[in-house]
Amino acid sequence: MRDDEFERLYAEEAAGLFSFLAYRTGDRALAEDRLADAFERALRGKYNPRKASAKTWLYSIALNALRDHMRKAAREAKVRTSWIEPNAEYERALESFVAEVLEPSEDAPFLADVARFVSHLAPLAASNALARLTLHLTSPGVSDIYQGDEFWNYALVDPDNRRQVDYDARASALATLSGGRWALDGAAPLDVYDNHVKLLVTHRLLDFRRSHIELFARGDYRPLVARGPRARHVVAFARAFSGQTCITIASRLMAGQLALMSDDWWAETSVEIPAELDSPTWRSVIPDVEIDGNTPTFGVAKVLGKLPSAVVAN
Repeated sequence: MRDDEFERLYAEEAAGLFSFLAYRTGDRALAEDRLADAFERALRGKYNPRKASAKTWLYSIALNALRDHMRKAAREAKVRTSWIEPNAEYERALESFVAEVLEPSEDAPFLADVARFVSHLAPLAASNALARLTLHLTSPGVSDIYQGDEFWNYALVDPDNRRQVDYDARASALATLSGGRWALDGAAPLDVYDNHVKLLVTHRLLDFRRSHIELFARGDYRPLVARGPRARHVVAFARAFSGQTCITIASRLMAGQLALMSDDWWAETSVEIPAELDSPTWRSVIPDVEIDGNTPTFGVAKVLGKLPSAVVAN
């Protein structure tokens, strides 16, 4: 979704929401600052269309997410409430405002507008999240992950390690992956909202890091060049140490691309492999498949497959 579309929707809805929030809480400053941030983050969030309609999702999930975000923002602003001295009356008014804004009804144009916007934005948000996760787990630095974030997390506030985590669900999903009962194979379209997708990327890359400790602890970082009609939509780099090499390729700036992730859309876009890094054999880390070696380039469409990112190792 393009920024101008977000700005149009924001401009149409913001004034009325600001006035309503100021009326309910008596705090115009919070309305213009904190609600603006919450509104943007909510619109740029994710939802699962398999489980519910966009409007239902916004009420059932975004309601709690927005409530948490607005309470946290108000307390950290320290104007009417704070973590040390919470103002219960003010926070009740704030939470009531969020609930009323998201209340489904026939005369709720705001909710319908946001639902339509989110339904277009959600696939791109999920794609960006998976690409970011791949970059995070292969870039130089510590690959820390908040506990529980192996699955999709729809919170708007900062994650932390104090929340309860359903470890049984994650262990069951991991067993499904390990037992070969779930895979990226086949002709069926990828359901990016499936928790197995994010868990697969996380598990495979962390396992690869564990088996290649020196590569990630001491390996060089080398940016790679993308060529072709969609080169600006690719970020790629290599990590190399003592004969070990892995190459990360991720999509970027995909908003507005109707043929997201299709072979035709990527066309002849490729990533150049320096001769000194080339290998007779390569293997994809996330879907465990072999990639042709002894080649000066990797075709982006072939390497990515159904995912928005890939890691290939020699």
